[in-house]
Amino acid sequence: MNYTVTGKGSYLLVPVWVGQEEKSVSLSIDGGEDIFLKLPLYISAKPVGGAFLEPTFFASIPAFSTSESSLQRVDNNHTLLLVADEDLGESILSLFTFSDSVPQIQNRGRRPFVHFTAKTGWINDPNGMVYKDGIYHLYFQYNPFNTKWENMCWGHAVSSDLLHWEQKDTVMFPNKEAHIFSGSGIVNSHSLLNLSSSALIFFYTYATPRGEENRAFTQKIACSTDNGTSFVRSKGNFLSTIAPENRDPKVFYHKESSSYICVLWLKESSYCILRSNNLTEWTETQRISLPPAWECPDLFRLKCSQTGESKWVFWSADGYYLVGSFDGYTFEAEQEMQKTYLTALPYAAQTFSNTEDKVISIAWLRMQNEGELYRGAMSLPRSFSLVQKQDGKYCLSHSPTEQYKASLKEYETKTFTGVYDSSLEVKKAYEIKIEASKRASVIKVCLNDTEIFMCNIIEETATLSSKTVKMDNISELHLLIDENIAELTNKDYTCIAHWELPSVSETSKLKIYSEGECTAGIYFVGE
Repeated sequence: MNYTVTGKGSYLLVPVWVGQEEKSVSLSIDGGEDIFLKLPLYISAKPVGGAFLEPTFFASIPAFSTSESSLQRVDNNHTLLLVADEDLGESILSLFTFSDSVPQIQNRGRRPFVHFTAKTGWINDPNGMVYKDGIYHLYFQYNPFNTKWENMCWGHAVSSDLLHWEQKDTVMFPNKEAHIFSGSGIVNSHSLLNLSSSALIFFYTYATPRGEENRAFTQKIACSTDNGTSFVRSKGNFLSTIAPENRDPKVFYHKESSSYICVLWLKESSYCILRSNNLTEWTETQRISLPPAWECPDLFRLKCSQTGESKWVFWSADGYYLVGSFDGYTFEAEQEMQKTYLTALPYAAQTFSNTEDKVISIAWLRMQNEGELYRGAMSLPRSFSLVQKQDGKYCLSHSPTEQYKASLKEYETKTFTGVYDSSLEVKKAYEIKIEASKRASVIKVCLNDTEIFMCNIIEETATLSSKTVKMDNISELHLLIDENIAELTNKDYTCIAHWELPSVSETSKLKIYSEGECTAGIYFVGE
């Protein structure tokens, strides 16, 4: 069924009925590239209760001309060509409209304050993270059209302090051939691809063909000349298929060998490293197998605060990492593989580009968000460094960013033995810093009479969400509570755990139990 809709406005509004059966729909605005979606649409001959079921929310598509050669926003009337597999009916078709604004959900829901979440829809992997002109750009795998995985787009959010985020327009949508899978971004410092040095260049996986076996994924480039607001997608591939579902290109410039480097996941625990001088012609220099590492590689250099020595770290989506050396051609491990995450919630972390000597990471948190109109969240941005343990081994450290530390505002600090009670009337993110004396053995934290965390200092274990993990150096702990997310780190930030918190009331009744003397400080975050 073919339909035509005309109208004037900055956005095409797309109705979404969460929980309804998904229907295949193709959209084209002003004759631009087709956007192919699976939409949960309410199509019924008998409306529920005799009345039409209103959409759960509206998703938006910027009313650009979406051809690969132009992304110009125009002010005149737009024409939407909509193709569906079945009759949508006038009631549904009338809801596909052009508008200068997007209807907002009035109920904020249960949502963190300093962890990024999308207004509505599903998110997963962080993508294309780049810093430019004082702004951190976070792109991410996004389904604006439902609260489950599908319709992989690139969403976009910006922040000046890594604590407060503003969601912007979605920048890339799938077509009938492919989803837009994960990738990375850089500033075009060497003025390549006939673009200025201020342009942003993004590398992403074109996951094609949809719904078929033996999918031949390729790697493509998109560029932005308006500070990341909109993308122009280049024709052709910068990397043809190496392995059937190869994906997640992470590209950076290696100054010492004067070349761009791409690390790419191939299959299972296999990765490759490639080099290029022009971003279009690439030479493979190494294949590396890192079981049990999986997907989303990253390769970055870190400095050890104790020794001043720099090492390279090869990283995977599930938090496995190797410390070693890299000469621009091959990576050589110098230690056995380690895993940095203590829980399964974080995945697919990526580091920002163009941050000079700072390495700042964000991971996707695989949260359920039951009953909410958004699914998933991003972890707190953290600065990576290396810490050398007593046995000489280097470990990855996840310290809070400078902006986070500067934002902390002390609420109260108490030294106690037994029980410490506090009621936090203001709904904010807050950190609890716990310092245990030598006589303290067990510390437990309860929120509204529900235990959310317990640690045994003598045994060096922590129990959270009924899961017990090994955690050393826990005489000092940092517990961040951000509405429905908890992040826990030890004294040197080499152990990190994330988990989803149970529902809480408007007032957070906090209790800390300590067997032995303990000092607990509460700090509001993002003030």
